[in-house]
Amino acid sequence: MEPTAYALIALKKLKPFLKQTQAEERIHQGELLIYDRMCNGGGWNYGNVRVLGEELRAYPDITAVTLIALQDHQAKEANQLSLQALR
Repeated sequence: MEPTAYALIALKKLKPFLKQTQAEERIHQGELLIYDRMCNGGGWNYGNVRVLGEELRAYPDITAVTLIALQDHQAKEANQLSLQALR
């Protein structure tokens, strides 16, 4: 999730300069991907939630960067759950 989070941060900062692009749609798709990959109990890791049938845990550093990328959705339940997991 780390590269996706960094890409979202960059796109959101550059959005005013990307008038004739599909930046808004790309941001939306990136956010959907991030929420799809959220670990059970909140937070994120490097990618998948489950590998070979095993649940993977969230990592604090990846969760923090991802929450920064999603800071314009602070009230969203998934973000609040992830913030609790980070604490």
